[in-house]
Amino acid sequence: MPQNIKLRNGCLMPQLAIGTAFFDDPEVVRQSIVTAFQIGYRHVAVDQDFAGIAGVNSTIHMAGLDREQVFITSKLSIEAVKHYGIKKTIDRLLNSLETSYVDALLMRNLRSTGKNIEAWHKMIQVLQKGQARAIGVVDFNQDELQKLMNSTDETPMIDQYIVKIGNTPSSLLDFCKEHNITVEAYSPVMYGLLLRAPIVGQLARKYQVSVNQLCIWYVVQQGLAVWRQTTNADHMIENWQIDFSI
Repeated sequence: MPQNIKLRNGCLMPQLAIGTAFFDDPEVVRQSIVTAFQIGYRHVAVDQDFAGIAGVNSTIHMAGLDREQVFITSKLSIEAVKHYGIKKTIDRLLNSLETSYVDALLMRNLRSTGKNIEAWHKMIQVLQKGQARAIGVVDFNQDELQKLMNSTDETPMIDQYIVKIGNTPSSLLDFCKEHNITVEAYSPVMYGLLLRAPIVGQLARKYQVSVNQLCIWYVVQQGLAVWRQTTNADHMIENWQIDFSI
């Protein structure tokens, strides 16, 4: 069973999250989240770019849980930030989720040092206002992280990055470990490509686990957080059952 990871500010983040990205039907998302909660998940990763985030808080209560029992991570929409600015984008996000705060708020890489620094300073204000318990970034390498850190005393608590079998960014992981930045892996199956990779399939059969389980285990055994999106209950259970050794 996945464990909790303590972020630098003391917040406990469940290691494995159920992801809702790419699902635009709120009813499908609601039912998937309820099913995940029944299995044992307590971490939901949502994406503001998709309509399926609507009503996550009411879904939590529908499942018989309190808001404080669930960790919600959300990424900000770049397009929304460009159009509305960060403050209004946050307000729209929280309104959609039906909650006054998210547990972790992540900003995407804007591919511009100046824009990243400006956006990061506004993220710090969100943290200070209590609209997020933790803040972090998406797809920042160590040089980009260092530039943010040079601009302020508030280091990102999370860096969401692709980590998968065949792609382990060792220098980034070492940098994040040194600065107590939690790495959260996304797309551990590389958008489905690893599910069809012969060598990964051979390893999974050798250890009598599924390819999905092997890919998630590979990330978790490094002490990283990970999110996996699915609406299939059997896949949710399978992803949860990674208590094996290789």
